[in-house]
Amino acid sequence: MTSKYIFYIDFDGTLANTSELSPGGWNVINAYEASIKDIFGDVGLTIYKDDLGGLKNRAPSEIIYLLLQKGQEKNLRDELIRSAEIFYSAHQEQLEGLMSEGLGASFAYDTEEEIQERVIAELLVRQKLSKLIPEIGERFSDGRTWPEPFPGVIEFLNQMSTRNQDKISLIILTSGHDNFIRRTLKTWSVPDDHIHILSEDAIRGMSLPEQMWLRAKPGPLPMVLAYGDELNRQDRDETAWREQGLLTDRQHLIIAPLVDDVQTLIIGDDPKNDGGQVLIAGSFAWFNPSLKESSNPADTGIVFTDWYALTNLLNSSKSRKGIIEGRPIMEILTNQISRESEGVRLYGVTREMSRG
Repeated sequence: MTSKYIFYIDFDGTLANTSELSPGGWNVINAYEASIKDIFGDVGLTIYKDDLGGLKNRAPSEIIYLLLQKGQEKNLRDELIRSAEIFYSAHQEQLEGLMSEGLGASFAYDTEEEIQERVIAELLVRQKLSKLIPEIGERFSDGRTWPEPFPGVIEFLNQMSTRNQDKISLIILTSGHDNFIRRTLKTWSVPDDHIHILSEDAIRGMSLPEQMWLRAKPGPLPMVLAYGDELNRQDRDETAWREQGLLTDRQHLIIAPLVDDVQTLIIGDDPKNDGGQVLIAGSFAWFNPSLKESSNPADTGIVFTDWYALTNLLNSSKSRKGIIEGRPIMEILTNQISRESEGVRLYGVTREMSRG
């Protein structure tokens, strides 16, 4: 049976608390900073922190694109490239084997500018992973392991992927990395048989589209690729796929899916990069455990502080009935949310949530 609903779920900061320092002292933020300094030296790190403002949930390819662009403006691009070439020559061999097979960009250096930029992005990813992957599953003094899932995440993934697999497809749509995510799910004892992953690794090596705003969230390419893979898994009619503007050649997938017969829910912690994808398709569920305030580009949506609350909402008898009937996902959810609902609200009432 073809899934009626697709849940696109962010990983870092949504499923996994990768901003917490690991037992070895690493997290996603300082691993990026250290890797930027390793590759580009203090000059690159200064541009990254002062001019780009740090990570800001950007994809690795986007970081390298912006860093080299800013370097060009400061007449420092050649110096940055030379520094990256030196680091690549010294560390290429030890960075092999960190990428899942068939993913990522070519790791063969080339002087052609476009290929060169992709190789440097690959270099950044592998150097970052060389710091983070050894930390997966390492134990804190209190027995917890890194990275820790947010409360309720494991229950959500297990229940949604097994109980509803004929109706709901779970896709982790992330600027993170396949190898890191699969290893993390294994430490959580979460089977990934029915959890699909579309990471930045699937995009980094693509030559088209060239425009960075198309290639990284909230641009359309990540969701389009994930949806195309979902059609392939479900053996959907390729003719229908082509009629929607989604070509089977992955190098030319640039048109977003606007699909009438699939309900889409985008779940993430970033109202801009995750929530902005509703302009392509679907509705937004904002994971917001600290009750941040932000303008959200989504017209409709929910905000939740607790994965248990979202799981219970989706497992209610009303939700089950609505899913069987194929009703719009946001209609199913919002019709059950009231001021008394614990841990979940309609979007736009974060102030009310903070007052309890």
